[in-house]
Amino acid sequence: MNKSTDELLEEIKSANTIDEYLDENSGSICAKKVSQMLEALIEQKGLNKSEVIAKSEISQVYAYQIFSGVKQAPGRDKILSLLIAMELDFDEVQSFLKQSGYPFLYAKHKRDSIIIFCIQNRKTVVETNNELYSHGEATL
Repeated sequence: MNKSTDELLEEIKSANTIDEYLDENSGSICAKKVSQMLEALIEQKGLNKSEVIAKSEISQVYAYQIFSGVKQAPGRDKILSLLIAMELDFDEVQSFLKQSGYPFLYAKHKRDSIIIFCIQNRKTVVETNNELYSHGEATL
């Protein structure tokens, strides 16, 4: 059974050892690597990895390093570029960010608001970058 974050926090607070906590909660703790999660998404959505990479505006070599796990902690912007290239909806993007440990998109931040708008309106990575740039924000 998957436990809520609050339930897990309470168990961490009362755990005698971290090993005991991890053993008892292995089913509720995300241990997948970003590369595994991306691969699963590609498969689940029936997407072509090379097409996603081309749409992501990330260098081909770097993107394949992300997918292979060579780049174990790619930046949030690189992940967002890949997720936008996969044409995920906002909830799917937020879910991926949360499960992979990246900060989720926060509507109170101007840059994140622009990215949210672009995801909601199915903009490409290029179009998203244009919106960011035109509003004085760093591109993906």
